Amino acid sequence: MTMEEYLQPSEFFDIDNSIVIEKAMEITEGLKTEKEKAIALFYWVRNEIRYNIRLFIPKNKKNFIASNVIQERQGFCVSKSILLSTLARVVGIPARLHLVDLINHKISQKVIDLMGTNVMHYHGYSEFYLKGKWVKLT
Repeated sequence: MTMEEYLQPSEFFDIDNSIVIEKAMEITEGLKTEKEKAIALFYWVRNEIRYNIRLFIPKNKKNFIASNVIQERQGFCVSKSILLSTLARVVGIPARLHLVDLINHKISQKVIDLMGTNVMHYHGYSEFYLKGKWVKLT
């Protein structure tokens, strides 16, 4: 596997979409280092894309496409991670998505009732390749 693979578009990582390109350029404008860009992208996705777990329940394919997440301004862990990784790829930072199952002991009863469990199946997070190593962003 080469780093080039982690800079490519896919059905969900739509790095060639003008909405995605414009947003990535806007967020990182004037920033010089990959670290500065990574931090700016992380905070933008964290602060500007509202977390909405209900988007995962219907499992609608469009909820996973980065450009759609920007337009809707909401997502859940997987779609927000796809968006973050896509924005990173646009600015030349190799990025990938990880999916893990984790037990959330602090989850609200409302969410447990919605999901039927406190196990967060397919929890998503991004990793960026910075300074010769993969860095987890959660």
